[in-house]
Amino acid sequence: MLRSRLPYFTAAAAVAVCWTRQKRSLASEALETPLSYLTAASLCLNLPHPFAILRPSNIGIALFRIWSAIDGYHLAQPAETESNMYHPADSTLLGIPLELRHRIFGYLSERDEGPANLLKNWFEKKELEQLIGQHAASIAANSVATPGAQDDDGEDASEEGGDEENEDGEDGDNEEEEEEEDEDIDEEEDDSDGHAVDITTATATRTGPPLPPVSHKWRHIPSIFSLTHCPPPMSLLLVCKQLHAEAIAYYYDCVTLRIDATAGFEHVTFFEETMDQLASSAFSPTEPIRKFELIFTWDTEWLRASEAYESVFQAMLYQRAQKTEEVLKKAPRLNKVHIKWYDSLRDLESLDLQMNILQGFWNLLSQADVDMEEHFLEAGTEPDENSIQGQRRVQFEQILAHGQNFC
Repeated sequence: MLRSRLPYFTAAAAVAVCWTRQKRSLASEALETPLSYLTAASLCLNLPHPFAILRPSNIGIALFRIWSAIDGYHLAQPAETESNMYHPADSTLLGIPLELRHRIFGYLSERDEGPANLLKNWFEKKELEQLIGQHAASIAANSVATPGAQDDDGEDASEEGGDEENEDGEDGDNEEEEEEEDEDIDEEEDDSDGHAVDITTATATRTGPPLPPVSHKWRHIPSIFSLTHCPPPMSLLLVCKQLHAEAIAYYYDCVTLRIDATAGFEHVTFFEETMDQLASSAFSPTEPIRKFELIFTWDTEWLRASEAYESVFQAMLYQRAQKTEEVLKKAPRLNKVHIKWYDSLRDLESLDLQMNILQGFWNLLSQADVDMEEHFLEAGTEPDENSIQGQRRVQFEQILAHGQNFC
């Protein structure tokens, strides 16, 4: 009876061996004879050796375990195949969770100088490009404006060339001898100082026309604009497309651009110039920004008590709010606007001014989440000198002391 079922037993063992040969190297080596199928299956499935099976009960248990393994193979084949696959990304940066990659992006983006001067550097670079373009245009205009001098030089050169042609036949032999002597001298100089040519070339490379100086007015940019995070380094963005997209998305999800709309209140033209450049530039650094924080600091109590023209100050504030709104409208992915409003007095007139100034930002509610944080002083309270409201009062006092001259 055992002999009649031996072929079935052998076939079952062979299938079991095929299933387990990736885990035990012995299975692949034991597929040479039909009797070896049973031996390999016994070793891989921890069964007793076939020659040690003496009782029918042991044979039945062995068959049951083999058939159970075969059924398990058919049921769990996709999962087993998936687990045995090798994924090259598992051993790289792409193989770790996305949250950990974000932490790595933040660590790699840190800089010693911080993000304070990022926008200042952008304005300086943009002005430098304009200066270089103007300088190149002036050189081209000067060369076009003096064509007569070039023609005279060409005629003189042609006349000199004719004279030299007549003298070439006479001085040909002498020139050959002089060239040979010069070659000997050059070889001696090269032997004595082999690095002379390299030093001269390096000096010529380092020495160039000085860059035109940029204006010092951009030093005020950090007091008006500030970013909370540094962008990812170029070395990270050049690794691959996926990391480039993830790093850029993570940066713009985290970074916030703070705009102090009342900083440098006496410099009207400077604020308008910077805002116009940010709003009109083709590749403006504020265009991909998604989060903005706007700061408005006012001093209603001081303006009413002083000799300042309150209506003029309010008109300047409204103009700054409009310029800031234009910059925000140029950000297509804008999703959050946080407004901080500081004032020294809270009454109906001050609240009406606040509503008129911020009306344009509330119109952005269809595009982004807009919220406001209010800070008011109690009536008759002097602001702290080091607070943001105290600094704004000092600034207003200086404007009044200089005759309310807005430049």
